[in-house]
Amino acid sequence: MNFSTDELAQAIEKANEIADHYRLNHLDSDNCERYVDHLRASCQQYLSKVIHLEKLDVAEDSAVRAMCLLMADDSATVCYSEHLDNPWTRFAVCKEIFHLVLDAEEFRNMDLDAHIQEVTSAFLYDDSTPSPPVRAEVLAEVAAMEFLFPFSARTKELAGSDANNKIAIAERYGLPAVLVDRYMSKQYMDVLGGISRLGPK
Repeated sequence: MNFSTDELAQAIEKANEIADHYRLNHLDSDNCERYVDHLRASCQQYLSKVIHLEKLDVAEDSAVRAMCLLMADDSATVCYSEHLDNPWTRFAVCKEIFHLVLDAEEFRNMDLDAHIQEVTSAFLYDDSTPSPPVRAEVLAEVAAMEFLFPFSARTKELAGSDANNKIAIAERYGLPAVLVDRYMSKQYMDVLGGISRLGPK
């Protein structure tokens, strides 16, 4: 999937801005596992927007883990599947909150079925050029992971004794092991490590 370095850098920059706000406002901000409720509070203040959380009653095998709805009163509602375990719930809610942080008119899509289809097909091909709403999915994921498992933390873990124990690392940060493995991979570390705006968070 084709992305510009600027787009990725801007997403990471926003994640670092939110991380700065989080650290200034929450005493337990040095914990490996960052709290989604604290993130929501920080983003409500940062965006001047009320963010509601609601469980979503969908089939257990649904492709939809979570979604973000912009409401008429300018609030937002993050809906997440009731079937997700705690690590996936934390990631899914965090990712949807970062959709709000990175929100732009071009990233919005009202046709959920078409959006899911395009997301699925775009990820199959490295040379695909996805629409803005599909690019927004990746940018929100990158921002969420930079907040929940920063590049500096990934670098530290790769140098530590648990570097090959992705399950232990995932438990430490409260994340799905598959995402920890992906973001600690050489490919992701090389690409994201080469972004000049990647801060020391």
